[in-house]
Amino acid sequence: MSESKDDQKHLVEEVKLFCVKNNLLGSGDRVLIAVSGGPDSIALLHILLYLTEELSFTVAVFHLEHGLRGVESLEDQRFVRELCRDMGIDFYTQNVDVRNERVRGESIEETARRVRFTHLLATSDAIGYNKIATGHTLDDNIETILFRLVSGTGPTGFSGMQPRHGRVIHPLLCVTKNQILHFLHTKSARYRIDRSNLREDFYRNKIRHNVIPLLKDINDKYREHIFNLARIVSEEDDLLNKQAEKLLAKAIRICKNGKIAIDVATFQKFPDTLKRRIIIKSVQKLTSSDAFFKKSYLPFKTVEHLARDDLKRNKILYSNTLYSIRKEYDVLLFEKKIVTPAIQKYLYTVQSSEKKLYIREIRGYINFSLRKQIAFFEKNTIYLDYDVLDFPMYVRNRRKGDRIELEKTGRKKIKEIFINDKLPRNLREAVPILESKGDIIGVFCFFYGKYNRVAKKYKITNKTKKVLVCELEVCESFIPDG
Repeated sequence: MSESKDDQKHLVEEVKLFCVKNNLLGSGDRVLIAVSGGPDSIALLHILLYLTEELSFTVAVFHLEHGLRGVESLEDQRFVRELCRDMGIDFYTQNVDVRNERVRGESIEETARRVRFTHLLATSDAIGYNKIATGHTLDDNIETILFRLVSGTGPTGFSGMQPRHGRVIHPLLCVTKNQILHFLHTKSARYRIDRSNLREDFYRNKIRHNVIPLLKDINDKYREHIFNLARIVSEEDDLLNKQAEKLLAKAIRICKNGKIAIDVATFQKFPDTLKRRIIIKSVQKLTSSDAFFKKSYLPFKTVEHLARDDLKRNKILYSNTLYSIRKEYDVLLFEKKIVTPAIQKYLYTVQSSEKKLYIREIRGYINFSLRKQIAFFEKNTIYLDYDVLDFPMYVRNRRKGDRIELEKTGRKKIKEIFINDKLPRNLREAVPILESKGDIIGVFCFFYGKYNRVAKKYKITNKTKKVLVCELEVCESFIPDG
């Protein structure tokens, strides 16, 4: 009996040292433990309870009933609820049919993982818990490395799960499945068995039941060797990432409002090894605020292609539901997508008494006011000679064949102005244009960061008595869907 107690203490101490070394748990932490009812999560619950007093943190339990295994799933939920009641631990749970949450391209495993973490994050926010603990073990990490290896990954993926990812911690990454089972056996602790873990139509189960035993037959120290390699790769990966960060800082022109623009000429001078990392880091900067398991994954083949592309032509290089990567003139543009309907033709009437016009398509306003003189000129504003205007005036987007009579360059196509200004195609339908009596009198080029164009006939001069001030205000997050 004393030997069993010693084994339990030894495992708890091993986990404690791992947590301290990796700064996973600290005084005052409030830890929400993800408990499915299986052996790993039940062991995690018992071990963390041993450590709460010594490390001065509190725990609660969350369980997600996935709706995938019918009565068995409900029995898992009941088991965890009753266990928490008996142990005096706060218990939180949700019932979700994961099949209804599945999106195109996701396996049911990926959907379940995404939904679980979405609810974990939401629950921890709601109850004020700053950490989320999962029961992933050393064996799970080996499976993750092998799965990523055969699925396609780079050095970062090969380094496996890290002890901490944001607020999510993995205290059991230092112990094996056999150690967990032995710990539970010596405690006579009950747990549930998920029979779907025995099915080989899930990729991870194939690795667990077929690949791992083969590796063990070849060399029973396979874990040690894989982790030694993963550690070396991780250390070298960190070094190269730091170099990539420095080079990215040199190449970035714009990094705001969901856009990162990298100077192509500078980027092309970098070695392919660092180009790949710069591409990945740019994507990470765009998607870092998204939920823990939201898909920001960029296929390695795509990264490799981008790193080797000559980037001579303007084109879309990669696009998914979250972001796009494209070559736009002299920059490599990473752009986060905001779901906005494609811009349709729009036309708004402006009477002489108009004060403020809302343009729904661009989520912006034009403010109109009359002045006798202008002290200084604002970049977002078009100034017109009021006495030359005919009302009603119109605000619209471009039409085929549109032209404007400019003072210096004469009659010019709106299309040519947009091309010369290097305006991306997906923005051209959004730009507001002012029209009066069939003439285009002004183009709000400030909308895309250039100077406004005003027709020669309508520009203010030293003879102008009244000035119509047209001030554009647009939501900064507006990005038309490309």
